[in-house]
Amino acid sequence: MSLVRPPTVSQEREVVANRSIVRTAVVAALVIVAAVLVSTRLLRDETARLPAAPTVTPAAAPRAIGVIEQTLLSRPGGGLLQREREEAALRRYAWVDEAHERVRIPIDRAISLYVERHAASDAGVRP
Repeated sequence: MSLVRPPTVSQEREVVANRSIVRTAVVAALVIVAAVLVSTRLLRDETARLPAAPTVTPAAAPRAIGVIEQTLLSRPGGGLLQREREEAALRRYAWVDEAHERVRIPIDRAISLYVERHAASDAGVRP
């Protein structure tokens, strides 16, 4: 009768080679530095090809571009005053066109009339 030995099982060491980690970090750092240098060079070349920006003096600058007021810094409170005037206009009655009998009504009243009209039409009743 022969004796069979069971196979020996061994586990590998749980060690990561420090050289591999350092080598990977150095390569990553070099790639990042190279990317920054290349992108800086490309940006500089593209910027050099652009025409020179026109010089605009503050007096020649437009007062407003679209809905953005450009004078807020030189005249503090300008935008706030305009907003107050517009909000006051939303809350008062006024003639828009007296010849055609068109009036402006306060926004709260206009909303309630709109809701009443559409609530009645949703119920199948015409106002």
